[in-house]
Amino acid sequence: MPSTAVHDAIVDTLYNLQQSYDLVITSSQPERVHEALYQAVQAVSPNLLSRREYAALRAAARLLCSGHQVDDHDFELHVGLSRAELHQALVKLEQQEMPFEPEPV
Repeated sequence: MPSTAVHDAIVDTLYNLQQSYDLVITSSQPERVHEALYQAVQAVSPNLLSRREYAALRAAARLLCSGHQVDDHDFELHVGLSRAELHQALVKLEQQEMPFEPEPV
C-alpha cells in the first residue's frame, strides 16, 4: 500500500463519509476501494512523491544549503535515499503540471 499524503487523505475522507452515513461501502475489503481511488489519482497525477521521497528532497535541500560536500555513502545516510533514488524523485517532481513556468536558477 502506498504511503503518501494523498493516499492517507483518501482513506480518511472515505472513513469520515462512512461514519456520517453519507457513503456506504459494501465491500468486505475497503482497502481495495482505497487502492482503486488512489490508482485513479495516480493515473492523472503520476508524480506523487512518497513520504520517503519527500523527506529525502527536503534533507537534500538542507544539505545543499548548508554547503556540505558529502560522498555517496554519507549522502545516503543524511538524505535517506541514494543519489539515483533522489534523481528519480526529482524526475517525478519535474513532471508535475505547473500553472506557471519555473524561474531559471
